[in-house]
Amino acid sequence: MNDPIITDWYLIRHAPVVGGKSGLYQSADEPADLSDSERIKSLANHLPSEANWYTSPLTRTVMTANALYEYKFGQSNITQDPRLVEQDFGDWFGLSSDALWQKISHMKGHNWAWLDAGTEPENGESFMDVWTRTKNFMDEMISSPTKSDSPNGQSKIIISHAGVIRAFIGHALGLEPDTALALGINTLSLSHMQHTTGMRNGGAWRLVCQNT
Repeated sequence: MNDPIITDWYLIRHAPVVGGKSGLYQSADEPADLSDSERIKSLANHLPSEANWYTSPLTRTVMTANALYEYKFGQSNITQDPRLVEQDFGDWFGLSSDALWQKISHMKGHNWAWLDAGTEPENGESFMDVWTRTKNFMDEMISSPTKSDSPNGQSKIIISHAGVIRAFIGHALGLEPDTALALGINTLSLSHMQHTTGMRNGGAWRLVCQNT
């Protein structure tokens, strides 16, 4: 039997959105506010030097990923994957909290999110859609772990969105989608997970820290 391969996964939510306010963003693809350079430097210093980098192709995540990578290494070398984009809220982008509440007050609610996992905004997608594509990304990444110079797998750094990170942690720990929606994920936060190919009790995933 081969020795287990342990892979570190670093999940980072993008920097705050420029002009972000209460309610939904003005559009699906808003730029990031990178003015908190000390936080970016601190976050970059917590990341391993040897890792594969992946980001959502949306502007706010690409900007954040480039800022982190360039601080640590210089010119960026990051793979974009569309499965890592945030939930598409369709026609609801740009609505204030009050206007959004008028839209959703009659729908199935959730204590810690605008919508329950199965609700699909007009011309958008549900959290279940994010859940599915996040799982597809995870399954592909863990199906063939690559070894680095150490006995462990090549670390992976993911710069993405709150919904995707909730889905990632939820899948890893066997949570129900509506339970995963209750996970708090702040902007410019780090959640660290480890995956093992070992077949013992306790599951393949370990949550090292969340939302730090």
